[in-house]
Amino acid sequence: MDERPVFWSDQLAFGTRKKFEDEEEYVCASGVSPSGVVHAGNFREIITTDFVVKSLKHQGEDVKFIYSWDDYDRFRKVPEGVPESFEKHIGKPLVEVPDPQGCHESYAKHYEEKLENQLEDMHVDINFIRQAENFRNGEYADLIKKGLEKRSEIKQILDKYRKEPLEEPYYPVHVYCTECGKDFTEVKSWDGSYMLEYHCNECGEQREINFKQEGNVKPPWRIDWPMRWKYEQVNFEPAGKEHSAAGGSRDTGNELSEKIYDKEPPVHQMYEFVTKDGSKISSSQGEGVFTLSELKDIYSPEIIRFLFSETKPNKAFEIPFESEEVIQIYDRFDRYEEDYFEDSEDDKDTRHRERVYEQAAVEVPENQPVRIPFKHAAFVAQTVPEEEWKTNGVKSLKRTGHAPDSLDRDDKNRVVSRLERAKEWARKLRT
Repeated sequence: MDERPVFWSDQLAFGTRKKFEDEEEYVCASGVSPSGVVHAGNFREIITTDFVVKSLKHQGEDVKFIYSWDDYDRFRKVPEGVPESFEKHIGKPLVEVPDPQGCHESYAKHYEEKLENQLEDMHVDINFIRQAENFRNGEYADLIKKGLEKRSEIKQILDKYRKEPLEEPYYPVHVYCTECGKDFTEVKSWDGSYMLEYHCNECGEQREINFKQEGNVKPPWRIDWPMRWKYEQVNFEPAGKEHSAAGGSRDTGNELSEKIYDKEPPVHQMYEFVTKDGSKISSSQGEGVFTLSELKDIYSPEIIRFLFSETKPNKAFEIPFESEEVIQIYDRFDRYEEDYFEDSEDDKDTRHRERVYEQAAVEVPENQPVRIPFKHAAFVAQTVPEEEWKTNGVKSLKRTGHAPDSLDRDDKNRVVSRLERAKEWARKLRT
């Protein structure tokens, strides 16, 4: 009997297939509200989902990875670095707030495009969904109507996790006013179909809205999440520690999914915090916040993937950024890669290391790539001018035996990539 441990994403893939048997296509989901800088900590949700996607494909399944931009969420507060004048936009959907830097069509689009560009070389095959489009097009109208029909049951479920019960009469929706565009509104009545009557506290007026035609209605987050599980038929979706806590949105989502939307909840994986040099990465501005783009200044895409594949999602870990530990990470990846291409002994750890490497590399090269030890790369990068890396830099590496006499284009690109990151790392150490 084979007692080797199953790699963590393969285990989640097995669990997903067992819970949802014989699916023609498995749906793995992730998403975020583009309310500010999408930081490297958010990447853990993306990469966790991607590893499960890759594992399902590895097991012969068809899979779709959907990533929701929750750009129909409200603009809640003016973040640091944005003009105070943006207070006038509080209460609008993010997609209706202008870009403070004036380079994109909206506040939401600014942050969405930033992350999408950063993900281009990270080997993740994502289908992006902009939720504002779905709401405006009436895609969720029937499920919103179902929520209104079962509002008493929804209230009963949510009240179990609240200190104070929700006020009566309860309507599980927020309305963006058709006049001012803000959600400072209060639902007054519902006609049993798609028509709502609401009062806007901003405008001081009472109006009617057909949410199937106008799409200005959105459920609160705890209801919105399981509603979209139903619509998108999600089979797997991770969630952060805050959502996964007892009584959190994951617990209420599971219950609402089963009892309101008649949908088996997706397989769930909680992911822990990631820290940068000991500082927790937070979505708010401040110490410890850094983007995937900044992470790529120090780590190449396969090393970033390696960091996350090597550590189970429910384990917190630190990403070294300005310390000697960066060398150790590069050296460890190189050992895993070297072992992968050698005829190593088939012990209980071998397959684990192989899967860590396969998930990091995604497309495993036919032959073992040329890797320059990171510490030596830092030395060369600081002593050879950057414009000479492909000439004198490569010659130096060949002379010291760190590179073979013949380098193909891919290996030369790998050498230059490592020199670039080693130089940036050395620069950060000095500052």
